[in-house]
Amino acid sequence: MGRGIFTKQNNQWCSVKNIWTKHNGVWCPVKKVYVKVEGQWCLCFPSGGCSYTLTQFEWESPEYLWYSAGIDATKDGCFLLHQHSYIDYDTYDNWLSVEFFDTDGNFVKKAISFGEDNWPQYVKKIGDEIWFSYTLGGEGNPGFYTIPWDETLQIYPVDSADLKVQMPYSWKVVERFDGRIFISGLDGADWTAPNSIFWYDNGSITKVVEIGGCSCGFDFDNEGNLWAGEYLLDEGQSYILPCRLGMWTKADVDSGGILTWADASVIIDLGSHPDTGFNWGVSDVVCDDRGNIYVSVNTYEQFDMNHEYGAVIKVYKDEEGNYQKEYLLLKNNTGNTNWDWFRSMTIDNNNLILDIDHTQADPSSPDACQVIQI
Repeated sequence: MGRGIFTKQNNQWCSVKNIWTKHNGVWCPVKKVYVKVEGQWCLCFPSGGCSYTLTQFEWESPEYLWYSAGIDATKDGCFLLHQHSYIDYDTYDNWLSVEFFDTDGNFVKKAISFGEDNWPQYVKKIGDEIWFSYTLGGEGNPGFYTIPWDETLQIYPVDSADLKVQMPYSWKVVERFDGRIFISGLDGADWTAPNSIFWYDNGSITKVVEIGGCSCGFDFDNEGNLWAGEYLLDEGQSYILPCRLGMWTKADVDSGGILTWADASVIIDLGSHPDTGFNWGVSDVVCDDRGNIYVSVNTYEQFDMNHEYGAVIKVYKDEEGNYQKEYLLLKNNTGNTNWDWFRSMTIDNNNLILDIDHTQADPSSPDACQVIQI
């Protein structure tokens, strides 16, 4: 029997989807339950998953918040993992931090923090480790790192992390259903090197797909097919070119060759938004267990920070088997219209959780988190 809360009905064990309790005369959902197992208090929660109410995070040091990046849900503990950077606006010294938040967005505990003049990117719980990445911005040794996962959170904060692979312009890490781990980033020490996806195996990496352009997200569907976005910046024209979403089959990815867009089995032009113009390059891609793909992009009316928006696009198959696009979210609900970068996403139960960064334009405005029911 899986982890969760179960009750017997008509002689059958059934999962409890929701638990409610009366508080000050009002019925409220119970998010977390602790039970004693073999003398130890263990965290349990209703089998329907965690309940999310957050719209923004309550940072440990909000006065120093600078750049918001990676997000993930631990799933077996109803916690969110988030990676971001803080900065001293007087000295411009900055440091990276991976922190835990509850599903209301409240700060719970720091996982790790260290001073590196670099850009945080992604964070992901994989097995008994927490992976995170950061890219080159100054000194340091950018790449993919891990720290141990402890569902009790008692070991945190930890003092150091293990370097899995050095990559100056690292981006995202994903575990496929068969346990294989893939990472993405620029294939070189120069930021103009092509964005690529690599198979990671015990410290070594093998290139499997060359996407080109700047860093962007990717994910695997239930069949192991790889979905990846494209982010092409044309500085000479002062705009970002329309971007694509592509799918490469599991068989092709595992074939041993280096794939390109010419090998993609599906290519979807993400095009333009009818109201705001070009969709910027893809920031992240995630797949749910029903075959839908979600893409976070930026879109703009004019190429300046007063006319830039974020969007989430759902890509799905219609009854005829054709791929369709649906805008789930445009802009955000924080009231800040300047450079609202739609960053990483994660799916927990039926919730799509999106991280939004806009502190580069307005340090006094907190970063936000958007939860979308899917």
